[in-house]
Amino acid sequence: MFSFGPLDLLVPVLMILLTVVYLPITVVFLLKDLKFSHLVSWHAFQNAWFERFWAFFGSVSMPLFTSDVETVLANASGVVLDVGPGSGAWMYLFSPRRNPNISKLLLLEPNENFHQSLKMTAEEHGLAGRYEILGNGTTSLEKIGIQTGSIDTITTVHVLCSVSQPHILIKDLYRYLKPGGQWLVYEHVRVKGKGAFIAYWQAAINIIWLQSGVQ
Repeated sequence: MFSFGPLDLLVPVLMILLTVVYLPITVVFLLKDLKFSHLVSWHAFQNAWFERFWAFFGSVSMPLFTSDVETVLANASGVVLDVGPGSGAWMYLFSPRRNPNISKLLLLEPNENFHQSLKMTAEEHGLAGRYEILGNGTTSLEKIGIQTGSIDTITTVHVLCSVSQPHILIKDLYRYLKPGGQWLVYEHVRVKGKGAFIAYWQAAINIIWLQSGVQ
């Protein structure tokens, strides 16, 4: 598993600094693409900002976690609900070639800026006819007839850290799991046994990240 060292304390700081750097970059691209409406809507701008930032940071940070994530998601089976897939970086792990035990893949991604990339990535990995992109939270599940207690596997990879009230989301999603279903999780967690400084550091970083508004 991924080991923890002193320099890892700087990773979230770098991440936050990069979000700041990508704010003016996002503005420039929105102006270039004539998407002026995104500049007067905080929600639309926030989504565009995160998409632009994650296109860079998601790809460069992925090698740090690949081995662990591959091990975790290899256990997915049946009807799979992948929460917050972004542009689909881990989509290859759900492909029929990689995991033939998956019958259907539901991609719950509220940021519509990622949907086109998700579609292209799903098609590239042979998932045509076996996936569906959903954009409005758990209400999307209800609209397409997904009943509570009907999902075999829920997956979340680096998602809950960007939710302001993760306990509410967890409780809501858990209702959709079948009895005996599984929730495959790879998330940032509190480091235990490393002293008070680490605990306070994590708490401070978490507050700053949630207040940054990019997620």
